[in-house]
Amino acid sequence: MKNSKNDNFTLIGNDSPFGNLPTAAEAERMEAAAPEGDAFAEDAVANLALAKMQNEQAAKVAPSRKGRRNGFRVALIAACIAVFLLGTLVAVAKIGFDVRFTDLLGMKEPGDVVTENWYEIGQTKEIDGVEVTIVDAFGDLNNQWAEVKTNLKFTDSVPDGFVSSETVLLPGTMGMPHIEFTNPDSDVRYHNYGMISTPFARDGSLWYLLYFFSEDLPINKGYFTVDLPFYVGNSTDAKQFTFRWNTKYDSREEVIEVNKTAGDVTVTKVRISPTCLTVYAERPSGGEKSFLIDSITLADGTVYPAKKSVFYGFTGGRLVEGPNPKGSSGFARYLLLPNHSFDTPSEMTSMIPAGEITAITVDGVTIPIR
Repeated sequence: MKNSKNDNFTLIGNDSPFGNLPTAAEAERMEAAAPEGDAFAEDAVANLALAKMQNEQAAKVAPSRKGRRNGFRVALIAACIAVFLLGTLVAVAKIGFDVRFTDLLGMKEPGDVVTENWYEIGQTKEIDGVEVTIVDAFGDLNNQWAEVKTNLKFTDSVPDGFVSSETVLLPGTMGMPHIEFTNPDSDVRYHNYGMISTPFARDGSLWYLLYFFSEDLPINKGYFTVDLPFYVGNSTDAKQFTFRWNTKYDSREEVIEVNKTAGDVTVTKVRISPTCLTVYAERPSGGEKSFLIDSITLADGTVYPAKKSVFYGFTGGRLVEGPNPKGSSGFARYLLLPNHSFDTPSEMTSMIPAGEITAITVDGVTIPIR
């Protein structure tokens, strides 16, 4: 197994009975990924520590006859613990999440929005030798992230992480995806979901991060149907991969009426979910206008400036006139992932706490929202 900082498990040694167990640091993160008080996680970490001590003790035993007996006894105990642990750790993995997913998003400590709402999808489709897999996802009522794996390999060595076609030769590209959401109770299909796809490398293969988003169309029940067109090499003919899966989500959301004016813009309301802050605004004078917020303020007084651009996702939006305008209206979206829509400290490894946002600043005017 390849050993890297992004792997779930680190290879200790081919001859070690603990060769497939996590490192101490990864074990701590697996424990954190499980629900609080979960017995599997607590047992896993405790037994890992015990197994490590037993292994170290076995290595220190002198090569005497008595030492060999003691070493055999210790090694036997360690092996038994290892067998127990393998079963325990499988259970932990099932109730946790893939840390490589959250690492990709800059979250070493992702919090309950991920630990309680991450879910495996594991659907694979194959066309002409090209395999595409929807691996896993997490999100809230109006935002979902999903990982897509392909069997397309990079020709050169490419480190794990986001890649750009401007700097790296991609073995394939994803075309414009199509997504719809179906409510099975009414069979109503919603098409006005947005999607952003971003390529990244993992273990030498091409992957994509998908970000789905919507406004006022909560992912509260039903399933996604997603069409992903892939172009392999220089081909101009797309291979169309279609997936359908039931959603899981964090249902927390708060809509706060504001109706405060900053300059010639009136902030009407804000929508706050665990992963996103959306600010709605109007401009009575009409006309198009870029709409940005300057920053957010937390309950403890911490201020995070808004970025002017991000690698993927949104900062800001536009106020535009409707067909029978009484003015202009629109909204701006800001992701609460660390260092995405807002400048957060490099040591920040979790989402901006949505429940602690107390004010936003627009055009230099700070507007309390709580």
